[in-house]
Amino acid sequence: MDLESRYQFAINIAAKLSEFQLSFNAREINIERKDDRSPVTEADKRSEQMFREAVKEAFPDDCVFGEEHEGSESSEIRWVIDPIDGTRKFMRGLPFWGICIAFECGKSIEIGVIAVPGVNMIWSAMKNKGAWCNGKKIQVDNTIKNLPESFVTMPSRSFFVSERLEHIFDPMQNIIEHDPGFLDAYSYAMVGDGRINAVVSCADKWWDIAAAVCIIEEAGGVFTDAKGNKPCTGGLNIASSASLHEPIMRFIEERQAYL
Repeated sequence: MDLESRYQFAINIAAKLSEFQLSFNAREINIERKDDRSPVTEADKRSEQMFREAVKEAFPDDCVFGEEHEGSESSEIRWVIDPIDGTRKFMRGLPFWGICIAFECGKSIEIGVIAVPGVNMIWSAMKNKGAWCNGKKIQVDNTIKNLPESFVTMPSRSFFVSERLEHIFDPMQNIIEHDPGFLDAYSYAMVGDGRINAVVSCADKWWDIAAAVCIIEEAGGVFTDAKGNKPCTGGLNIASSASLHEPIMRFIEERQAYL
């Protein structure tokens, strides 16, 4: 298994997709709605198709599992892609949407890449090789060890309400130092390079978080569900620095105990 060539491929295709997406004028984007009412654009669909075609040419035996066309969910060797994480921001011309690409072998995430075209930044990681942003090595911020001093971001309250987790959202918003606002893939990247301390999320899809898991772990952070197990889809997840992970888990456990 040639992971190095796949790592370079992931960075290069992320750059290519970034250039393609930046060619769109937000005021002229045609927006469709999926069955769950979430938006999808031509750029979402074409970006994923471009990715699939590139994988087929470079690594014809690799499978792809993506948001717009799904594909093989059970394959042992597969790429995972969210072509535009933050479509609502993209269609409004806000510069914080991201491209999320991961490569899995078995149950191990070997490669993770997050590109945020609007700020011209690409975060990348390969298992046991560290994490990088635009060629510079990154690491999480382990200087913060308690919630009142932390920068923690969460998706909108409606997501937590839909999962019956508002009892986590409300008190956490009250105790942390600051919530800089959830910006999809960009927020996870910010954990990896130490600009914020944690993302507490729920109702995630695997293509939303697979790349972030690799980047944050390789930057010295931790990404688990609320019980310390592998990140889940549909439940509560914690992506944080190593120093803040235990305090967040303890805070959530205490709130769950009140129910």
